[in-house]
Amino acid sequence: MLKKKEGIEIEGIFRIYNPLFLESLLKKSSDDYRKHRFHISISELGIIQDNREFYFVKKAIENFFEYRFSKTILVQLNRRENLLEIGEIHMKKRITYRFPYEKYDSYYEVIKEINDLVDVDGVCGVFANNIYYCLEAGIIVETNSNFEQIKQVAERAGMEVDYSFGIEELTVGMSHRQYNNVILRAGHDIEGIKLSLAPLFSFPSKKNIEENNYSVKTITKKKIFVSYSHNDKNVVRKIISDLRDYGLDFWIDEEQIDVGDRLMERIDEGIRQADIPIVFLSESTKNAMFAKHELLSFFTKVIYQQSSKKSWFIVKLDQVNPNDIVFGLGDFKYIDYSESCIEEIAQAIERKIKKTNNYRF
Repeated sequence: MLKKKEGIEIEGIFRIYNPLFLESLLKKSSDDYRKHRFHISISELGIIQDNREFYFVKKAIENFFEYRFSKTILVQLNRRENLLEIGEIHMKKRITYRFPYEKYDSYYEVIKEINDLVDVDGVCGVFANNIYYCLEAGIIVETNSNFEQIKQVAERAGMEVDYSFGIEELTVGMSHRQYNNVILRAGHDIEGIKLSLAPLFSFPSKKNIEENNYSVKTITKKKIFVSYSHNDKNVVRKIISDLRDYGLDFWIDEEQIDVGDRLMERIDEGIRQADIPIVFLSESTKNAMFAKHELLSFFTKVIYQQSSKKSWFIVKLDQVNPNDIVFGLGDFKYIDYSESCIEEIAQAIERKIKKTNNYRF
């Protein structure tokens, strides 16, 4: 039996088992308590001194909703504000976002922003896979509140949604020693986020590596953009194949542009990525739209270069007059394919690349 030492407080708490009293209290607390989350001031019941007393109150309210309305509700005690928080339990919305493992320290602010938006009974967990061959990281969210805002924050930060992965899959992966995981506490400040995530990642971020004077960039050969008329495709393809035997690296449209790509966008991207162009001129070039576009792009940049060492390489395939394609083009030195072998062309390209080491289109 309960002792009488609590006196009036205990009697006040047990009034909640009276359906009439409870219903009047709920109506007083919310105009529509059957549908919306609401709270009751503990002072309306008396002081809830311990978990035992809270248990009785919780069960009384749960039973009232279950038997009267066939609803399952959540009752939480907020001692800081002296409130009982009450709301119907709904299936939480769930989503998983991925972010690059090597950039995890760039996402602290974003993770904090998402964690702040998750409701009090929701879940915000960050996970990492530290196995060498499949490094991965992400955040799993379960919440009933602010879901659209959370999606906006994640997508604005460049996170990618992953509908194939959630808490159940994470749990299975953890049982196979694939993942580390941390559930973030509500209200973490940025330092708290950093401290919580520190044990999660076994390897330093890319930023950390670079700050310690290591380079993470892959060193590659100079790339040569191939500009030609498609009427000359067969002969150009043969020349490029032979030049590759001398260790040269080329960007050529038929290898880089996929079905469905925007041609001009991909060509312009290739021009920007290339270190030097090789331009094949022929009679066909006069009427080739894409070849003329590329040629004019290179020609304009060459004209405005300050150095007298021009960063392009011209090969003439037939007897075309370069000035008939673009006026002034004939002023530039070119290689005549009919008078040169592949080895000579390869040597000339190597010399040009060495002279233009610091220039990129």
